[in-house]
Amino acid sequence: MSENLSRLDRLRIVREWQAYQLGRTDRTIAELEEREATAEPMTREQALRALTEDGITACPYCRPDRELGVL
Repeated sequence: MSENLSRLDRLRIVREWQAYQLGRTDRTIAELEEREATAEPMTREQALRALTEDGITACPYCRPDRELGVL
């Protein structure tokens, strides 16, 4: 099928797909910015409960469990 399309038509198809992907990316960024703007940080007690009772695994890079004294 692509042999029947001109180079210009193929480029238009690629451009349309990229515009679609850019729109999806823009919507995702907007959603995350909105969520981040309304998010509140955890209290120390909430973080300790999450790591000890709720079974949430601490981030292996920033290691909040070490900072909170949970090892």
